Amino acid sequence: MTFRCSHLENKDLFSLSDPFLRISRIVESGGSVPICKTEVVNNNLNPIWKPLTLTMQQFGSKDNPLVIECFDFNNCGNHVLIGLGHNTNMEFIFNSKLQKSVAELEKLHKENASANLFLPPSRHRHQEKVLKSQLFADGFCEKNLYSFLDYVSSGFELNFMVAVDFTASNGNPQSPDSLHYIDPAGRLNAYQQAIMEVGEVIQFYDSDRRFPAWGFGGRTSDGSISHCFNLNGGAGGVEVKLSCEGFSDIVLSTPS
Repeated sequence: MTFRCSHLENKDLFSLSDPFLRISRIVESGGSVPICKTEVVNNNLNPIWKPLTLTMQQFGSKDNPLVIECFDFNNCGNHVLIGLGHNTNMEFIFNSKLQKSVAELEKLHKENASANLFLPPSRHRHQEKVLKSQLFADGFCEKNLYSFLDYVSSGFELNFMVAVDFTASNGNPQSPDSLHYIDPAGRLNAYQQAIMEVGEVIQFYDSDRRFPAWGFGGRTSDGSISHCFNLNGGAGGVEVKLSCEGFSDIVLSTPS
């Protein structure tokens, strides 16, 4: 949503107001909880704010009431209320505070209409004061936001690619301190463990459960040093099966 205001009251003495909007959600107790606010537009009584994004998690339903307040920003944090947004039917609820739902804001946008801001009653004023200031909803766009579960249930697949460092910086593969060490007891080395921990999660979102895996900076079976070779030992396919059997087929060559 994109908001703008016109003819705001000036609350500053030597300059113009620095307005921003605060949008709050009405809670069951009758109070309001802020859910978002615009940026501050300096020295402007006819501000146009950058688009705001609201989610249903914030406002609950398009018919739930929202309180829209316009403040004059002060560096000390004591922001001055310029005016409140109200319903077109002028209905007073929640201590004379009026509000608009998302559905009403959408209608405001479609009808290219505006709503007057008002000041609530105070100790010196027993009735609300309707202002010349107006609130416009210049932009309104509704989009569906899909969750990870939505993508997965629709057949979305995940995959990951692996490249293992075979350079000499990994240490002697015969030494237990090396990242390439093959433990006779079957314990995975650091590279294998990292691939397994990630792959065991990802594999359930991949139909064939096979993943591209390469090595670099190592000596291949023909004795040459390669900076990119398939970990499955083949010249064609690059994928490996994520299983103990699959990893036993991956020969971790001596680093270059």
